[in-house]
Amino acid sequence: MIYYLGESLKPASANDTAWAGKVFLLNHQQLEQFPLPEWIRQRIPEVGHRRLCRVDVGKGQLWGTLRVPASNNASFGLAFFLDCEGLLLWDDNGFAQKRLQQEDEAEDFHDPVHLFCYFLCNLIHEDSERLSQLENHAAKMEESALEGASEDFTPRLMSFRKELMTLSHYYLQLSDLALRLQQEDALPLSQRDQHMLEILSQRTARLREETSMLQEYSMQIREVYQSQLELRQNNIMKVLTIVTTIFLPLSLIAGWYGMNFTSMPELHWQYGYPLVILLSAGIVLLCIWYFKRKRFW
Repeated sequence: MIYYLGESLKPASANDTAWAGKVFLLNHQQLEQFPLPEWIRQRIPEVGHRRLCRVDVGKGQLWGTLRVPASNNASFGLAFFLDCEGLLLWDDNGFAQKRLQQEDEAEDFHDPVHLFCYFLCNLIHEDSERLSQLENHAAKMEESALEGASEDFTPRLMSFRKELMTLSHYYLQLSDLALRLQQEDALPLSQRDQHMLEILSQRTARLREETSMLQEYSMQIREVYQSQLELRQNNIMKVLTIVTTIFLPLSLIAGWYGMNFTSMPELHWQYGYPLVILLSAGIVLLCIWYFKRKRFW
C-alpha cells in the first residue's frame, strides 16, 4: 500500500511511485518488484537476520529494523527507511499498516519524520493492557501452584518467563532507539517530535519496570511451586516412614518365628498361631494410637 502524506493518510495510486510525499508499506515480494530508487534499496537491511531494534544514521537519512514481540514467544520484524521526503516500512505481517490505520485525527501527517515518531509511540499503545493480562495470567499460575500444579507447570512457567524477558529486552532497545533519534542530527526534529520521543522513552521505561516486577513475581511463583513440591514429597516420605515403622515389629516377629528351631515351644503349642496374630494386631493398633496421639498422622 502507498499513502499520501497530509492531514490524514490517503491511499495513493499504485502507478504513482514517486518517493517524495508518500508512505510505502511493502512486503518482501512487493519490495523486490517495486521500482524504488537504488540509493534507498541499498539501505534496506535484511529483517530476517536482525533480532534487535536498531537504527543506522546517514546524512539526512535513517534506516534500521524493529523486532516486535508477539504472543506465544513469537516475534516479527519490520524494516524502515526515512528521510525528509518519505517513509518506507517493509513488513510481511501487516503490522505496520494496522498501526498506521489507527491514526489520530488530531495529528498532522505532512511530515514523514513526525509520522515515524507517531508510529514508534503507537507500537506500545496497547502494551499496558498486555502486561495487565500477563499479570492476571501470573496470578492464575500462582493459584495453580498452590492447589497442586499439573506436570506441564514448569514448561508453562518457563515459557511465561521467556516472554517477559523478550518484552524487557524489547522495551530497552526501543528506549535506546528513541534516545538515539533525539541525539542524532541526521534529521530535523520539531519540538513536537522531541516531545513524542521523550514520552516514548518514559513509557518504555515504565513498561520495562512493570515487566521487571512481573519477572520477580515469576520467581516467587517458582519458589511457591518448589515449596509445594517439597511439601508433597515430605508428606509422601512421612506416610512411608509411618507405614515402615508400623510393620517393622511385624517383620521382626516374622523373622523370629521363621527360624523354626525345634526347641521353640510356640511351634507345638495349639494357641501359638492365634497368639502371634493377636500380638501383631496389638502392635499395629498400639503404633496407630501412638502416632495419632503425637499428631504424626
